[in-house]
Amino acid sequence: MAVFILAKSILVPIVLASFLASATWPLFCYVNSKLKNKVISASLILLSFLLLFAGMGLLVFSEARSLYTDLPNISGNLSKSVSDVNQYILEKTNIDISSNVSGDKLTELISSSSQMIEPFINNLTDLFSILILVPIYIFCIFIYQKQLLETIRWLTRKLELKYRSVLKSFNRITQSYIKGIFIVTSILSVLFSTVLVIIDVPYSVLLGFTAGICCIVPYVGVTISGILIMTISYTTQGSINNLIIIFVSFGFIQFVEGNFLSPKILGSTVNINPAVAIISLLIGFQIWGIVGMIIAIPTAAILKNTLNSFKGSD
Repeated sequence: MAVFILAKSILVPIVLASFLASATWPLFCYVNSKLKNKVISASLILLSFLLLFAGMGLLVFSEARSLYTDLPNISGNLSKSVSDVNQYILEKTNIDISSNVSGDKLTELISSSSQMIEPFINNLTDLFSILILVPIYIFCIFIYQKQLLETIRWLTRKLELKYRSVLKSFNRITQSYIKGIFIVTSILSVLFSTVLVIIDVPYSVLLGFTAGICCIVPYVGVTISGILIMTISYTTQGSINNLIIIFVSFGFIQFVEGNFLSPKILGSTVNINPAVAIISLLIGFQIWGIVGMIIAIPTAAILKNTLNSFKGSD
């Protein structure tokens, strides 16, 4: 595991490029059949995706830096909010909770909360830095596909794996899962961001995007992102009504996603145990952060199918 962590900056772009190249391979084949030129076809596809993600990335990055800058103010507002709650309880019940929530404890809690947010923002920044190499690798995979397949064929024979079975499993899982998860997270990000924009929550695009990505982690993801968003909303707006709106709307969106959206779009693409899925996500995040979470579940499914093919080679 230490090797994967140390080689993160090298391996992450290669692995992510392999997944994305497989997911977009049918599109490349279609464009190439029309243009009859691999270089132009690959360049056109990559340019289209780069323009799309560049706009989104700049917006998210800008809001992430603003949030990072405003963390001291948010921490101060949170401290004031806790003091106001203590004063309200003291007036209504004559119970002073300040002895249980001391200034030092509160400061420690706020500090730990800030420390949880800062690594995420830095992780997001590192992610965009690494992603610069991904289009280059995807381009190489498109152009040198035959040579890469020959290398994979040689490797699978050495490992006594079924070449066609492994390749077919990889393509099927990556194409279905990556496209499906992209559609689901995009829809959720738009819905979450729309709710936050309507009630005028600061950093709505960043927080909506974060909530959409966090929904990759079943149950836990939306809970953590929801608490984070409600905390930022209250410390910057001080509105109880907005907290209720966020809680109800996010819960409803998550219900629709879990019972209708994901089953319809993803279906039975990845047939692994839910407990294995959660463990895979945690391991992926520990090793490679956000990228590790994105590719953890399909990687677990691919490994499962690969292990099943240790019965010989074709």
